Amino acid sequence: MRLPLFSFLFFGSSVASSQVPLKLGPSSISGSGFEIYQSNESPLYSIRIIQQNSTLCDTTVDQYTGWLDVGNKHLFFWYFAAENAASVATASQLALWLTGGPGASSMLALFQELGPCLINDYGNGTVHNPYGWNKDTALLFVDQPAGVGFSYVDEGEPLPGDSFTAAADMYIFLQMFIHQVFPEHKNGPLVLTGESYGGHYLPALGAEIIGQNTLHPKRPQVPLKSIAIGNGFVSSLDTVYGYYETLCTTQPGVNEPVFNETRCDILATNMPRCMSVIDACYSNPDPAICAASWQVCWDGVVGWYDGESYKGGRNRFDITAPCDDEIFCYANTPLIQDYLNLNSSFATLRVPSAVTEYKVMSYPIADSFRLTNDHGISTMPEVQYILANQVDVLIYQGNLDLACNTAGAKRWTASMSWKGQAPFTSQELKPWKSVVSGKERVVGKFKEVNIKMVEGNEKTTRFALVTVDGSGHMVPQDQPEVALDMLNRWMLPRAAEVEAIPLRAESPNALNNGSWTYNMPLNIPAERHSFSIGYNPFQLSGMTDIFVISSSETSSVPPSPTPTPINAVYTITTPRQVETIYPIVPASLSSVFYGSLPQAAPTATSKPIINTAFATGIFAQALQCPDAIAPSQTTIIASGFPTISFVDCNTTLAVTASATDGGGVCHKSGYTTFSRYIEMISILTTPFNNYRDCLTRVYCTETSYCSPTMVGLLLDNEPGFKNIKVRKLHPTFGAEVQDVDFSSPLTDKVFNEILSAITKYGVLVFRDTGLNDERHVEFARRFGELDDVTPYNVVGRKNRLKYDELFDVSNVELDGTLVDPDGSRAQAGKGNGLFHTDSSFNPRRGEYSLLLAHELPPPGTGGNTAFADTRTAFNDLEGAIKADLLKNDYIADHSLYHSRKLAAPEFFAHINPLDYPMGRHRLVQLHEPSGRMNLYIASHAHHIEDIDLAESKALLSRLYEHAKQPKYVFEVEWLNVGDLIVWDNTCTMHRAVGGSFEGKYRRDVRRATVHDNSTLAWGLNEHTDTRQGLP
Repeated sequence: MRLPLFSFLFFGSSVASSQVPLKLGPSSISGSGFEIYQSNESPLYSIRIIQQNSTLCDTTVDQYTGWLDVGNKHLFFWYFAAENAASVATASQLALWLTGGPGASSMLALFQELGPCLINDYGNGTVHNPYGWNKDTALLFVDQPAGVGFSYVDEGEPLPGDSFTAAADMYIFLQMFIHQVFPEHKNGPLVLTGESYGGHYLPALGAEIIGQNTLHPKRPQVPLKSIAIGNGFVSSLDTVYGYYETLCTTQPGVNEPVFNETRCDILATNMPRCMSVIDACYSNPDPAICAASWQVCWDGVVGWYDGESYKGGRNRFDITAPCDDEIFCYANTPLIQDYLNLNSSFATLRVPSAVTEYKVMSYPIADSFRLTNDHGISTMPEVQYILANQVDVLIYQGNLDLACNTAGAKRWTASMSWKGQAPFTSQELKPWKSVVSGKERVVGKFKEVNIKMVEGNEKTTRFALVTVDGSGHMVPQDQPEVALDMLNRWMLPRAAEVEAIPLRAESPNALNNGSWTYNMPLNIPAERHSFSIGYNPFQLSGMTDIFVISSSETSSVPPSPTPTPINAVYTITTPRQVETIYPIVPASLSSVFYGSLPQAAPTATSKPIINTAFATGIFAQALQCPDAIAPSQTTIIASGFPTISFVDCNTTLAVTASATDGGGVCHKSGYTTFSRYIEMISILTTPFNNYRDCLTRVYCTETSYCSPTMVGLLLDNEPGFKNIKVRKLHPTFGAEVQDVDFSSPLTDKVFNEILSAITKYGVLVFRDTGLNDERHVEFARRFGELDDVTPYNVVGRKNRLKYDELFDVSNVELDGTLVDPDGSRAQAGKGNGLFHTDSSFNPRRGEYSLLLAHELPPPGTGGNTAFADTRTAFNDLEGAIKADLLKNDYIADHSLYHSRKLAAPEFFAHINPLDYPMGRHRLVQLHEPSGRMNLYIASHAHHIEDIDLAESKALLSRLYEHAKQPKYVFEVEWLNVGDLIVWDNTCTMHRAVGGSFEGKYRRDVRRATVHDNSTLAWGLNEHTDTRQGLP
């Protein structure tokens, strides 16, 4: 049986702190036995719950089952109190477990791994689990999303299809469950933990909780403390990459590699291509593209093991064990399904008639998730967001697992960009010990960092990676003692064990008569105003408050001959503990408070730079810009109560709201970095209910994979250019760069920003540079190794220019006269009028070209240069074509003689391009600098290898015509001698535009070409200095 790649990945879960069990009152539904709780937030939400005895699960603690009803979706849960619930230290802890898949039931974890009871060997009852995870924490299992296990959707309703939809339902569940059903848990802490596809579920849920807590500070908060992901499917790219180390080395803890040398060589050979196509899926998360990508990886890497994973074959979840079951390889899994399908089980649980059969795995849910390509995106951005919001994250790994292997986890945790990346990657994994069968021994390795994520806030955020020896995919099943010890250390660390595995908790601030006191030093610039502070209990997030400066509390500072700053310390007393305090300046005071001097706002130790003013009664993000921002960039301009606006650190994002009677229209325009992508946001008009909704709503126009809960108030800013100015020339690519002084060598800061700009825009235009040939060559060398004309001069042509690094692409002869329009040079030059990429016909292709104007024809006579955006052209291809291109990995052969013959067929009639060497390059490639996929097409492309010539011609023509549509093209008009155009040949095409100047006026432009230095530079060619034909 061949299993589809990542059709299911098994368990995902979440842990939260335990609480004292709720003592339920009498049923409100006659004969049903259920207690009903109606949501305080919406009439569409309710929870029905019933207390269970030990009939189905052999445990002495209180246990409850029921369903959350969210409109047409119904989520089943099973709750267990903590065995040590009387302990003051652990009374409020709650652990939420969500099994992954997608489509697997959480009852698997309950009865097979970490519940207080486990299925017995006969499948007709349960036995007590001495290592159940509810020792010191209450434990809550939920079948989710709706459609999994005992959860269901109403007849005719669609199934959920992505992790973020599932997370939205789970947030509603947690909010109600904690605050209305079991209020003992409302102060938390809540810890989320799980396995496998939990690497998607848990980051999405954690981000949802943070986002909702932030968006709705007056609503009951979900007290998220940390997240623990076991053998998590976070990054498919890194998981697949880990197949080689897991199968071809002894790193997992095996005596010999699983695969022999032949198979390992196959994996090593195919891995680069697999990584490239998964990158394509990440960059273009179109389901068709990703499906093709997974097929490439299945055929080349994954299928060599997983294709043999079935009952009696290999085990994906433990490379040292056989596979005993068709679905999950574990013999006790079908016993759980049979046990829960007993009539007595249905009757005890009060299963509604809408559920006719319990299944451990819901393939309709797996198919629904596959259709949306949920597995094709990495959830690393969600993990970054969670850490940025000071929520701890633990990654734990059973070393014998292949499906979600340790090698992949080590790779993605090291590559994730966040404040703690450098400290984390600089550490080596160290041994940790645990007591197993009464003896202490080394059980794995770990590393951990504790990072202050917010300036001025002493709270540290933990990020840890822990490995467990002798365990496969399910650590709580394979190493139950170790797993429970690890959980306890994570949630309740003991100082004596810090050396073994330093998972620490912060000490709470001292409590003083039910209130907390904070001293806030504020440095007020000279010639400004002093003010008092008043506490406002308007809550921004679970541990964040704001305070407001009111107009009655300001006083003027008289001008003096020598103004001096005023330093003041204000004491704020709050009725609850907070970790971040935001000073707020009402709009009516902004001009008074800030004055007209270009100085930054006052600073506070909790937030060193306060960059945002606020309209009274309205809050937005308190921006944390890297540098001081002038008041004109941060002051809210308010004209009456209904209108507010603010600008971010780089003044590229503007948000305005206007309304009457509490409703209206929300407008947003500019560039912003969302949690996942940098997107261009066009002006949008969307109804909103209040001003806060307007400021916190997320718009995603370029992709459907932006997480609507991640951003909220926390919109990142697009990386700006501090040393150059950039003006866009086209909606998708091309820009004019200003404020660059070429009269002296550019500083590294300026040049690095130019490199960033060329990566983003593909084409850069610099006006009136004043460059001569010498400085042109010097500037070009900053980009890399230069090509030169010497190898091209094979027919005796001499270079008119002093420097061989400059290609003469003018219409000027050696003697200064115009090129003969009927001569060979003019005929060959006609090929430049076709869209092409420089040097694709050579073994080593060109990357950057730098074209400088020395003499131009009169304005209006033509001679422009046109460019085509081949990255966006690929992105816009129909899904079926994309899938075909990625799956077949076509190789195109490029010939200079082919393009010349296309442009001047009569003159080159005697030429057969097949008689000459060609440059072999992949038709679809990853543009490495930007991480986007590119259609490497050009008029030089003669044919596609290994397919019929007519079919090849038709496909190349279709792609070429597609890429040069007007919507992907813009022209640069040459305005001045000294104008310079720099472009990236690996993500654009270009052509010379004709005009009436031809045969009449000189057009002297000179090009420097930079050899490509990427991994794709040589294509599939031999590494040789041979060049083909004339430039």
